[in-house]
Amino acid sequence: MSDWSVVIDLTEILTTLLIGVMGTVVALVLRDIEKWWQQYCVVFFSVIAASNLFELFNFLFINTPPLEGVFNFLSTLLASTLTPMLALYILHCSSENIRRSLYWKLILILWGLQIALPIFGRLTGTYYTISESIEDIRFGFMFYVSLMVGVVALAVNLIALIRRRKRLSKLQFFVILLYFILMWQEDSDLYWSEMNCQSAARLTFC
Repeated sequence: MSDWSVVIDLTEILTTLLIGVMGTVVALVLRDIEKWWQQYCVVFFSVIAASNLFELFNFLFINTPPLEGVFNFLSTLLASTLTPMLALYILHCSSENIRRSLYWKLILILWGLQIALPIFGRLTGTYYTISESIEDIRFGFMFYVSLMVGVVALAVNLIALIRRRKRLSKLQFFVILLYFILMWQEDSDLYWSEMNCQSAARLTFC
């Protein structure tokens, strides 16, 4: 792994970790906001902070397979929860019954796949392999299947957002839309970095 890729990855991880910590603190301190929204923000930013903390450990212990595998799994698991959390927020803002929502059930299925596929891939060696010199990461077939599931989940959330846009305030709509733009960009960066064989030692799922 090149020095620049190490600097870029650590900077991204630490920045996102800081955002998660600061967001959690701000959500806990604010009092003049809706209780549900406050609790949601606390959980949301806590998940971001915890996911990136484990991702940092995964990065630091990349040459220690047992620990690297544990930290990678925990980071991936926590990061994947952002998919149903976004769906939950959209349904709450549009005042829909979650138990009767086909959209919610579909998101839960995709979320289950986001968790199961990386585990299966790691157990079968079809997810990714790291060279002995730790200078290259080769992603396998199961990685791309997992990535596509994440893209499908993101697309389902985007379609749900567009269909419910009239039930949301303009601020709610554009904040969620910004989230989608950032997640699409991150998925694209991860894909092209592998194509150039210059990927960093980290895996992120939305």
